[in-house]
Amino acid sequence: MLIRKTFKYRLKTTKKQLKALSSTLDECRWLYNHLLEQRKLAYEELDTSLTKFQQNIFLPFLKIDRPELLTVHSQVLQNVTDRLDKAFQNFFRRCKSGEKPGFPRFRGFDRYNSFCYAQSGFSVKGSEVKLSKIGSIRFKLHREIRGKIKTCTLSRESGNWYVCFSCEVESNPLPENSKSIGIDLGIENFATFSDGQSIANPRFFKKAEKEVAKSQRKLSKLEKGTPERKKQKTTTSKIHRKIKNRRSDFCHKISRKIVNEYQQICIEDLNTSRMMQGSFLAKSIADVSRINSHCS
Repeated sequence: MLIRKTFKYRLKTTKKQLKALSSTLDECRWLYNHLLEQRKLAYEELDTSLTKFQQNIFLPFLKIDRPELLTVHSQVLQNVTDRLDKAFQNFFRRCKSGEKPGFPRFRGFDRYNSFCYAQSGFSVKGSEVKLSKIGSIRFKLHREIRGKIKTCTLSRESGNWYVCFSCEVESNPLPENSKSIGIDLGIENFATFSDGQSIANPRFFKKAEKEVAKSQRKLSKLEKGTPERKKQKTTTSKIHRKIKNRRSDFCHKISRKIVNEYQQICIEDLNTSRMMQGSFLAKSIADVSRINSHCS
């Protein structure tokens, strides 16, 4: 049985490559905002809903008016229209189900952080990825890429760039046994098992809370739009990214251990959003619930 698995690596960029990646991302963000404006105007003034296929047909004409789009691979540009279309599909789905709709909005500099080679335009050789219109970039190959690579996504996170390969791999069957376990999630202990075992709550955010507060206080005092604020914002986001990485690593190890050991796993279904409303434990609940969301 084939399954999709993502392999993520950190890029080792030069200044020239960093500029090319940022330029491509800026053009994708511009296109996303432009296509969103097209859809809004078409509906408001012509009472017409544009499809992604109609917008894809319009791309060659856009390149004439904006030559900068010629520096971006065609598959990457088409993926932008696909991304916008999915945003609208999710909007209509939420409307039908009675959820908060969340109409697709225009993306600022910090709100658009990735672009994707969905089918072609890239190749991998060893620890180097060759990207059309950008060039060859080395990455840190900390583990072997397995399976057939289907897509290549470049993402910017806290000033660093990463490449993600979505691959089709053969799934390995889990060892079968007759063991079952029930897991109770909590604040004092991250998890308590029905057989009496428990896992302590790592409290990642609480341990880094002073560092986060200090960084965010410094950020709030700086004037918007200044280079100093931009630099401090990157520093703050790096602290949050480290907390996120610790959570992810903890959850991956714990969940893998549980899945390997037990055949049937039962976990209570908690509405953490409602639990946090008006509670003095809201911060602690939020911290541990983010870990639970990683594990699930």
